[in-house]
Amino acid sequence: NASLYDRQFSTPYFTEEGTPSSRSPITSRVNFRPSRNLTASLNMDYDINFNAIRSSSTSASYGGRWGLVRGLWTRRNIPDRDVTRSNFRFGTQLNLVRGLQVNFDTAFDATNKVVNNIRAGAVYNVQCCGFMVSFNRFNFVGLRVESVFRFGITLANIGSFGTSLGGSGRRSY
Repeated sequence: NASLYDRQFSTPYFTEEGTPSSRSPITSRVNFRPSRNLTASLNMDYDINFNAIRSSSTSASYGGRWGLVRGLWTRRNIPDRDVTRSNFRFGTQLNLVRGLQVNFDTAFDATNKVVNNIRAGAVYNVQCCGFMVSFNRFNFVGLRVESVFRFGITLANIGSFGTSLGGSGRRSY
């Protein structure tokens, strides 16, 4: 259990002292997909130990052949330590012309009023090869503050080289 090593880490299944809880949270998940292009979801964990909402999130995405736009809001509440965290994430992928895609993602810590991450990149794929460039700015004060520029080239049936790990096209938060 990571809470034994990091006092900031907690899960709904363990107490803050790292001992297993005999009660798990009540989890609610609602997904809404009115069309193939539009999705939304709401997630919530209610902690019966503290009679409080422990975490909640809301997300939505809209996409089509042109690309994708997505947003996410999360809120984390640790009642016995009086800690509340709130974050927003926004991302977009645009398919400009056949084979060319640009991406932009950002994460904002609403509690501390700071932008934690900005990522922008472009990918160009043709039949024989692909090219990727991206810029990533991290701003996790006290943990990681840096800028990273990545590039990558992929040759069909041969392989790839560059610094494309964590590259473009990811659709996960």
